[in-house]
Amino acid sequence: MFCVVERDEIRPAEYTTYFRSVIAFGRVSILESDEEKTAALRQLGERYHPGHPASAQQEAEKSLSRVLVLRMDIDHLTGKQSIELVNKAAHDNAGNS
Repeated sequence: MFCVVERDEIRPAEYTTYFRSVIAFGRVSILESDEEKTAALRQLGERYHPGHPASAQQEAEKSLSRVLVLRMDIDHLTGKQSIELVNKAAHDNAGNS
């Protein structure tokens, strides 16, 4: 199980929290081979420094012996958000129609 909280805004005057989160359920495995680890690190490099594959490859190779890469195969996801955010989104979308 892996949980990500995208928003958690405490609203003391309203005695509530505006939140948005997702939980992923699945299996986590350690990538063992250098090829798998390098491929995963290149993907991260493209995500955070797009358009520079040679640089991402160089960084991946440089840190390969010191890095542990985990992969999660997701079986299913659940998400949840506060009713206040649901209502705000509905209001915002109604104004765009």
